[in-house]
Amino acid sequence: MKKVFSIVLILVCWLTCFHAFAGNNDYLIVGMKHADGVTIDGIPVSAVKYFSKKSVISWGKDDEASLKIIEVSTSKPYILSKRQFESKGRIRTLEDFFLRTSKTSTRDGGHEAIVNIKRCNDRFAFKERRIALVIGNTAYTYLSSLQNPQSDAIAVTNKLLKLGFDVVETFDCDIYEFRSVLTQFERIANGYQVVLFYYAGHGIQKDGKNYLVPVSERLQKPADINNCVGCDDILRSLEGTSCNSRIVIFDACRSFSSALSDGNQKGLAQIQQLAPGTMLIYSTGFGQVASDGTGDHSPFAQALLNNIGKPGVNFELEIKNVAKETYRLTANSQYPAISGTLTENFVMQPQTATYNYNVQVPSVTNTSNPNAQLLVEQGKRACKTFNYTLAYKNFHEAASMNDMEGCYQLGLLYSNDNFDNANFDDAVIWFTKAADMGHTDAMYQLGELYMGRDNAVAKQWLRKAADKGHAKAADRLNRMR
Repeated sequence: MKKVFSIVLILVCWLTCFHAFAGNNDYLIVGMKHADGVTIDGIPVSAVKYFSKKSVISWGKDDEASLKIIEVSTSKPYILSKRQFESKGRIRTLEDFFLRTSKTSTRDGGHEAIVNIKRCNDRFAFKERRIALVIGNTAYTYLSSLQNPQSDAIAVTNKLLKLGFDVVETFDCDIYEFRSVLTQFERIANGYQVVLFYYAGHGIQKDGKNYLVPVSERLQKPADINNCVGCDDILRSLEGTSCNSRIVIFDACRSFSSALSDGNQKGLAQIQQLAPGTMLIYSTGFGQVASDGTGDHSPFAQALLNNIGKPGVNFELEIKNVAKETYRLTANSQYPAISGTLTENFVMQPQTATYNYNVQVPSVTNTSNPNAQLLVEQGKRACKTFNYTLAYKNFHEAASMNDMEGCYQLGLLYSNDNFDNANFDDAVIWFTKAADMGHTDAMYQLGELYMGRDNAVAKQWLRKAADKGHAKAADRLNRMR
């Protein structure tokens, strides 16, 4: 009897250890980028091979950090990244991530999109206000996962931020989150002149209509198409904004199989009617399949990154160059389709300035005390988390100490449409105070604020900034000739 009991005890212990071991080996790390500061359960990721779905991932400070992993039980690959996790809110584990991307989740607020606007640091260098929504769907639960949509979306976001766009970026949306971010984005985009939508992930056509596929869909029965996002709905949403130029890019023609797939209806269908001012770009021809690529980006995304933003080049010409390069990169097998046209002469990157006074730039010393400098830094950090109330408190206190940078930052806050008390008059007051103390960026911002209101005053401020060697002011004056 004792012998039997001992055997049972040993077996129970062995099974317990086995499950514990297996649980810690849910996922295998097969690649990493920018991962020096990443830890898993407090251990540097470089020293970790396997980890559990409940392991806590800390992403460190590098915004580009990412991991390539494989689920051990299914051999299914996934790409994880800091920006992907941040787009889901306060998630720390892979278990959290999958709950957040599952339409069956009952977690409170589990499907409300976390919308954070990445601000272009240099938007005043562009004559139009620009905003983009960038979505990368990679981690499909039931359909084949994709290698590149996440890295494509991140690279497109980085590119657009340099080209004057504020960007809303999100990843791996289920149907509810997808609809939520579209609703919120439509509201945010009002007040901008140019809007761009970029989607990378699975797409499907059914009965001549196009749909973008959320990551949690099975697509097994006809009714499942209602759990996808209609491309027509996206176009109508963008047309409902105040923007007069709309650019829509669907890199969504990857090949995949489901019960709804139709061998005679590959890729996406042509959308026949587009509102004036809307340009629609497909990563390949109508009814064709696009390559996901074997490198860091799909061929289309790589061509897009290589060709947009050339100084002084019209955007429509750039897109034609994107199509040509995609064709070349795919050995003449994939040629992007373009529908519609913009009604404005849109240039992504203005021509480099030729206006230059060749003046020695006088050095301006901010004689503020350390307390004011600390307040300004605290205010800047508050702005990054969109806590404008705290930012105002800190900037105003620094400005009351006659701190030049505090006055300038307060002017920026009053010119930020997302600040509840934003208004032209207060922005002018604080920019002028900073400019009078020698702040050349404040002079430039005053020129931009007056543009269209009083161009003579705008030119006066821009000329003051240009005389002190401000390159963007010189560029703006050159374009005003």
